[in-house]
Amino acid sequence: RIFSIAGPSGLPDERMIATCAEAGVPVIRTMITVGPEGYLATEASVQRALGRLVPLLDKYGVTLGVQNHCGQFVNHAMGLRHLMERFEPRHIAAIWDAAHNALQGEPSESALDIIWTYLCMVNLKNAFWQRTTGPEATQALWRPYWTSGRHGLASWPAVAAELKRRGYGGVICLTAEYSDESAVDRLIAEDLAYTRSLFA
Repeated sequence: RIFSIAGPSGLPDERMIATCAEAGVPVIRTMITVGPEGYLATEASVQRALGRLVPLLDKYGVTLGVQNHCGQFVNHAMGLRHLMERFEPRHIAAIWDAAHNALQGEPSESALDIIWTYLCMVNLKNAFWQRTTGPEATQALWRPYWTSGRHGLASWPAVAAELKRRGYGGVICLTAEYSDESAVDRLIAEDLAYTRSLFA
């Protein structure tokens, strides 16, 4: 089955929602970019837009999944919770990404506790901050380096333990996102086996 699609930057329109319903795709994934007007103003604007979208999601039986993303997005669990807490999870739900969560420095157990009632999907990938400037630079610059499940900031064993403790039965998505693109086939096979061992 196809459990979700990545929607446009921003919110989907009725055509996309109806197409997903027809194809049996239950979730449209999106991320919320914080605009130049600032975080709180962006949140208020998006909440109004979500309110207008709810009748369409209800009509077609499709859920909009909002994913956390490091950087200039809604990037932590409390942000997701505050954004969607006035809506029902069958309409607006959380897609929690372990790597983006770890890059923002939020403990996975706390994040899952905060968004638990809204959680519809978990992304398992991993990353760490890699310095892109040398020690002689006047300003240190950093970027995420996407790595395998065992080697990033997110503790997959801790994530799996918490999901198992809470009885999670939803979708877990391995995104196969790696900075070393030449190693994708090897790394995703290793991560799949690792994930199966953690949830066995």
